[in-house]
Amino acid sequence: MLAKRNDAIEAARILLFISFTALAVTLTSCSQNEDNTTQTLPGSLAALSVGGSLLEGAVVTQIGPYNDVPRAVSILADGKILVAGASYDERLVDLFIARFDRGGRLDSTFGNQGIVTSPVGSGNDRVQAIAIQPDGRILVAGARHNGQDLDTSISRYLLDGSLDTTFAQGGIYKVSMGIGNDIANALSLQEDGSILVAGTGHDDVGAIGFTVIKLMPQGIPDMGFGNSGRLVLRLGVGEAQTEDSALLVSADPQNRIVVAGTVLNGMQKELGVVRLLANGSRDAAFGNQGQMIIAVSTADDEPTAIAIQPDSKMLIAVSVFADGKRGVALYRLSENGSFDDFGEQSRAAGGALSTVNQIRVLADGKILLAGSFYHRDTRSDFAMERYLPTGHLDSSYGKVGRVQSPVSKDNDSINAVWLTDDAHLVVAGVVNEAEKRLGLCLARYNSEGLMDNRFGRDSFL
Repeated sequence: MLAKRNDAIEAARILLFISFTALAVTLTSCSQNEDNTTQTLPGSLAALSVGGSLLEGAVVTQIGPYNDVPRAVSILADGKILVAGASYDERLVDLFIARFDRGGRLDSTFGNQGIVTSPVGSGNDRVQAIAIQPDGRILVAGARHNGQDLDTSISRYLLDGSLDTTFAQGGIYKVSMGIGNDIANALSLQEDGSILVAGTGHDDVGAIGFTVIKLMPQGIPDMGFGNSGRLVLRLGVGEAQTEDSALLVSADPQNRIVVAGTVLNGMQKELGVVRLLANGSRDAAFGNQGQMIIAVSTADDEPTAIAIQPDSKMLIAVSVFADGKRGVALYRLSENGSFDDFGEQSRAAGGALSTVNQIRVLADGKILLAGSFYHRDTRSDFAMERYLPTGHLDSSYGKVGRVQSPVSKDNDSINAVWLTDDAHLVVAGVVNEAEKRLGLCLARYNSEGLMDNRFGRDSFL
């Protein structure tokens, strides 16, 4: 039971970042007043927590009895909103799929009053990453217990929450990458439908490295990639047994694969980035023979979000520790891996956000970061920042480039973002209830960063 609780805490690590002190920037709410009256909308936090009030325009839904952590959000062809994530109790982890109407209310025609839950497995399993395909099918990456240790697993679910038995073997692709625990941490989809998976695994001698898997759309390994569709990469140098963990994966417009994670050199975790060609070999035109290891700060650094621009430049948000404070730096690397001229520091942009969980490159080249802002009175709020292509804050967005929404009276964070056809944002995040449960929260913002207070009400439709 203790191990399973630890899994839940690890899977909900987005909020654990919030416990650190953020950058020393005081920011007031830009678009909402936190002293809103308590609402009792269906699924709202006000009906679930004690003494908390919910910001008007946010809708919170409780999926399970413990923590609910959304990982992906998508808008379907009919305008309905699909959210997928992990729901935890004290013993088990379930995949959840929730469908909402375009106004943010649970769609009662889907599953059990709008919600479907599905056990990932019967043992000490993990849900680490979720991606929603254009047709609404849902990919889940993580790990399943084989009786001795954890193996990397990727499964696919239909829109109704049932396993898609046409994928891999009965709906699940499982593989042991080597000796010991293997865990998939990240998912990405290529334009041709191929599936990229990155994580942590062991090579044949037990060294811990980046793992990368490429599957064809039907869930079988791409035999033209790496060693029968999979790789274990070590980025660390020297005789020391480093521990490398891939946390993010994405493909650029040339179908090259970018993987980012942490490399333990000595006692410190540093940012590691590797770029692979379509066949899995390292791209010698990038960095130092295909890889870069960057000591961003004087303490542990961890990449939390990645995005590739149309010009193949890569944006990486890194959780950093500097001057005794925890914050976020946004780096942009040029196509060859060198630091791009970006932001106030020439190589990085640094705003007021405490965590960044998603990066979106907008059609006009502007860059949106979504995550949380750690408030001066020891709570965190939904927060977003928008940058110009130069890496400077876009002063036309929110208040001096930033939007902060105190959704509840406790810790809140945006996990996933979907950009609608009308340039609005639908965000899925977590709010921390008074009983310290994490609940699923949906909200909608316009292109200027104002929250739509009609969301979740009949007047929206």
